[in-house]
Amino acid sequence: QLGLHPEGSPVPLALSKCHLHPNAAHEVFQAILAAARAEKCVSWDERTGRGWLCQLVLRSSRPKATTDDVEVLATLVTVEEAPRDILDRVAAVAMKTLPQLVGVTWSKEGGETTVQSPSWRSFG
Repeated sequence: QLGLHPEGSPVPLALSKCHLHPNAAHEVFQAILAAARAEKCVSWDERTGRGWLCQLVLRSSRPKATTDDVEVLATLVTVEEAPRDILDRVAAVAMKTLPQLVGVTWSKEGGETTVQSPSWRSFG
């Protein structure tokens, strides 16, 4: 399932806000989450080795002294086989929606499918 996950759990938490990130980063998270759901992105399940969207990494700038504007860079972390056309559409929708999102990058280093077998991180 797509969403904010506690460490070691495939089930997302029902959070309306993350207090660790600035509001701009949370807005980017919500926009990318909505676009990913609309595109039927398949979240990576480390227990089974299925899916392809592993993580969303957000980096935000510090607000400038003269303004509260924060810029955010997003990285979609996937397995190598992730469908590039879907990733491009998710990025385009989010970039069009939010001026604080200055870029979306892609890392195909997620999932570790070639290194580990399914359920290598599972407990119990």
